[in-house]
This record gives sequence, C-alpha cells and structure tokens, in this order.
Amino acid sequence: MTMVRATVTMPDTLLADVDRLAGKGGRSSFVALAVAEKVRRERLRAVLDETRGALRASPSWASAERSYAWVREMREDRVE
Repeated sequence: MTMVRATVTMPDTLLADVDRLAGKGGRSSFVALAVAEKVRRERLRAVLDETRGALRASPSWASAERSYAWVREMREDRVE
C-alpha cells in the first residue's frame, strides 16, 4: 500500500487527545486506524440502507410484532 501525506485540520484539544492516546510518533497510525474504522462503518451503513426491506417479500419475513413476541417468548422460557 502506498502511503501519502495529507494535511488534516482539527480542533487543538482533539489533536492533544490523539497525541496523548497514540504516544510519541503514533499520530499518523492512530488517525489512519480511526479513519479506516469510520469508513468501514459508513460503507456498512450504506449497504444496510440499500438493502433495507429486501426480505419483506420473503415468506419467512417476520413483522416487528412477530419478532417482539418471539423475543418475549424466548425470554420467558429462560426464566422458567
């Protein structure tokens, strides 16, 4: 993977927190990992948004009410 230099602007207090957590010489790695995690979450959110409701036409689709009833039943079985 090719590394490139980028200039990023952030509040000074946030940068101080990053430096405190990342340690000496760890700023770039810390920020890269944080950005990679945010990118992963945003990609997942986009996929979930695109596929929302895809199973509704499926015969195995459970409504919110049926799902809630199933969870309540499972919890009651655990108590007994």
